[in-house]
Amino acid sequence: MTVMTDKEYADTILEMASQVQGEFAPFAFPNEEGDCIEFFVSPKDYYAKRVDDYLTLYLEEKTGDVAGFVIKNITWILDNVSSGMDCSFVIRDGEMCLEAMFAAMVWSDERRITFVREYRRVANLAKSHHLDKIRIPSILEKAGITTMTQEAVSV
Repeated sequence: MTVMTDKEYADTILEMASQVQGEFAPFAFPNEEGDCIEFFVSPKDYYAKRVDDYLTLYLEEKTGDVAGFVIKNITWILDNVSSGMDCSFVIRDGEMCLEAMFAAMVWSDERRITFVREYRRVANLAKSHHLDKIRIPSILEKAGITTMTQEAVSV
């Protein structure tokens, strides 16, 4: 196992994206081992700014604009939704709506209401880059949530 710094990891991800696509295009990277989903909307150098236990923004070094973000502890979020929380959202074919995940996060902890602005900011950013629907079948399976093809499942 090789340990990388955050910068080395980011450079590796961006290099992988450039090799696959040639020119940069915004993308989401579900990471089952890290129990997170990373979003990149800009190839520019960035620094991380932690919002809370679940959301970290990647801000461009020169402008401070959002270059991407990471949502952590996905399995915990989904476990809380599926364990009877008074909140639900639809998962279709292993794909879920990012905005619904944020709503579940806020619903699960009233202290998190202070982060609604940041959640909305990244949800809108993801939507503007067509990254607002996330395919995470392996993470859903890890959380014990199964979906049926061509059918919507409310969790």
